[in-house]
Amino acid sequence: MSAQVLTGQVIACGGWSLVLNMEWANTIVDNFELVKIPRAPNWLIGAVNIDGNIVPVVDLSIYFVPNAAPMQIDRHHRILVGGKREESAEGASGDDSVFAILFNGLPMQIEYTREAIDALVIIPDRLRELCLGMARNNATSNSNKTHFEMNADRFIEFLSLSLM
Repeated sequence: MSAQVLTGQVIACGGWSLVLNMEWANTIVDNFELVKIPRAPNWLIGAVNIDGNIVPVVDLSIYFVPNAAPMQIDRHHRILVGGKREESAEGASGDDSVFAILFNGLPMQIEYTREAIDALVIIPDRLRELCLGMARNNATSNSNKTHFEMNADRFIEFLSLSLM
């Protein structure tokens, strides 16, 4: 049986190359105005207004390594907005499971197959907890490049619980 081919967005968060499946990833925003959230955890770096919805913004590089220095946000940073928007009875969209991830550089869409993470790979526990596996790029020119495939649904559960 051949491995399932998936499509995702590759982003760089600190020193980590992450893939978020296109079923989760909605929009990439180049220009945004980040508003700080008082008393929020250090990895919840603020919120942005996306089409009239307030969306929390997470810096996964700080979430993975809590004592890491926060990045200075500059013109090379973008946010990847993802999640499921549910329509309410009044027709307004709720955004309980929508959040954004801060990343630097340019995103890249790839087709990939999922592989198990080698137990000998040394990564932060928080990164391992949120990984579905390694994403191996199916493009022939980058066939040896792998990325960590994120479980965004698991992270949104954690985000919801930690902010209650």
